Amino acid sequence: MQDMEGLYGPLRSRDAMDHLLADSRDEAAIPRLQAHGVPALAQLLASHQSSSDTEAASTLLDALRAVRNLGALGGCVAKSLAQYKLPEVVCGVLSTLVQAGPGDQALAVKAALQGLANMATGNSAAAVTIWHGLFPDLFLVTLTSYPALHHLVAAILYRGMHDSPDSRRQITTSTGVQLIQTLVKASSQEPSELWTQLLLTEVAILENRLLDVLDNLSIASQAIALHLIYLDIERRGEDLWTASLPATGIAQALCQLLPMAARACVASGAHTAVMECAPSSAAMIDRLEWALKIIVAITSTDPGGELGSADDVSFQLFQCGLVDLVAAALKALPAIQHPGNAPSPEQLAASGATFPAATPAAPGPQPSPPDGALATSPNDDAPCWPTQTLYPGYRKDLVAVLANLSFGRPPVQLHVSSIGGVELLLQQCQIDDENPMVREYALWGIRNLCTNPSVQQQIRSLEVQGVADHEVLSRAGYSLGLDARSRRPCLTRS
Repeated sequence: MQDMEGLYGPLRSRDAMDHLLADSRDEAAIPRLQAHGVPALAQLLASHQSSSDTEAASTLLDALRAVRNLGALGGCVAKSLAQYKLPEVVCGVLSTLVQAGPGDQALAVKAALQGLANMATGNSAAAVTIWHGLFPDLFLVTLTSYPALHHLVAAILYRGMHDSPDSRRQITTSTGVQLIQTLVKASSQEPSELWTQLLLTEVAILENRLLDVLDNLSIASQAIALHLIYLDIERRGEDLWTASLPATGIAQALCQLLPMAARACVASGAHTAVMECAPSSAAMIDRLEWALKIIVAITSTDPGGELGSADDVSFQLFQCGLVDLVAAALKALPAIQHPGNAPSPEQLAASGATFPAATPAAPGPQPSPPDGALATSPNDDAPCWPTQTLYPGYRKDLVAVLANLSFGRPPVQLHVSSIGGVELLLQQCQIDDENPMVREYALWGIRNLCTNPSVQQQIRSLEVQGVADHEVLSRAGYSLGLDARSRRPCLTRS
């Protein structure tokens, strides 16, 4: 039988490396890997020097791939990797590779990052060691030179900050936020990447650095960051809220972001010609959409604490004025227009009607803020809510927020009632092709409000003020009116 030590060494030979790579994928080989394979790898990688030699580059790539496979085995193998300082060694190799600049080393850089990510996932001490070996400069250089590998950087960052309070503090500093922003820019092509979602939610939401993360990003990148956060909140659901949350800070940030995003859409004119808006206006609409959807997701999944407590994010959103903001946004929209009530473009053309020029948004189109700026308008009281549906489901999202906030929260119910929210929700109890489910959310909101006796009394006191006649009824020889005694709608022949 071949001597085990001789099986792997020297690793610079093709046969020895092939044996090691094969064993690194076999759990049955763990004992000999621990005894001979890991030490041999550590020795080989520690002696690595940058070289243009093809054979040396191939050996390095295979060695890094072996570390990647070993890191995935976890358990006692992870301890052996730490014992022989493979995390520090691979960090050193990565430094040599990325500082040489983008070139033919992309596969080796990828294998090194995969190995570091696996070691960080399998061993908390290794995660902290790797963090200190890469943060922040090597992370930044790697993201800049190899943006396609952002998901591996995100995995290493997430594991590192999860396993060390010191790392968690560092990621929330200005340097850490800059690193997160670089990661967002690199991830623009893969918004569904899980590690980036997890990391962004941890920093922006659980560490309450949302506005800092968005600041100085382009508007398109802000929209991407918000989209990633939304996907993670939706995926994790109620599990997200088991952590200790800075509920007040989250609420304040979202209630500041929402009207700013809406005001930017209005100032750019994006809300007057949605189908023909410029790319920058489309990015503004995306930013508003994902900001609003984050609020919908939070109010849908937040189990809340004791009513009014500091860990009840939804109640803190109410305390920060979200109900008034959403009600104002809904009131700015025109009434739901049924397709059957509106003449088609062909009918309008046949009648000789002309389309009026688009009315500028009050107080008139304003210069857009610098791309990415989060500064508020000089006049924060200026009308800032779009007057049409900016994206499919915009009205539905607004109604969903009102409905969700009203669930089981008497103070919210009374406030919604006091600002005309009952009537506002009743107006939304119609089918709207642009906003599927808006009727159902409105009914859900009315149901939640009706659990409050004061709101029940208010609804009892409502009276029919009039009826809206319908063109179809008129053509059929009928008219809609109110019965003088019962004050109920009645149908009569004209």
